[in-house]
Amino acid sequence: IKQVYRYMDDIIILVKTKSEAKKALNDIEKFLKERIEANGGICLKFNSTSMRGVPDRICMLPNGRIFFVELKAPGKTARPEQLRAHRLFKNLGQRVYVCDSRSSVCEVIINEVCTA
Repeated sequence: IKQVYRYMDDIIILVKTKSEAKKALNDIEKFLKERIEANGGICLKFNSTSMRGVPDRICMLPNGRIFFVELKAPGKTARPEQLRAHRLFKNLGQRVYVCDSRSSVCEVIINEVCTA
């Protein structure tokens, strides 16, 4: 099934296969890591053995800024179990973002860096 998604700063691309979607997701993940590090932070993979649906990344910026990022292939959304985990984290006062493009990563960076 061919699908058109918003990707790479609003350029439209055609994703034909799962491997192409995976490649796009890897690009978004790499871009997030680069942008966090460029702002003096670290971006760690987050895997939990005790809870399903946790966000993919824990991001830490200077001055104690910590937030979570769920990464999705372009045009995809979080699954119900992920939304439950996001809601739990938010109820505990944590910030959780879902990114499916480079532009959505830029929005997170601007929000987190400019509100510090």
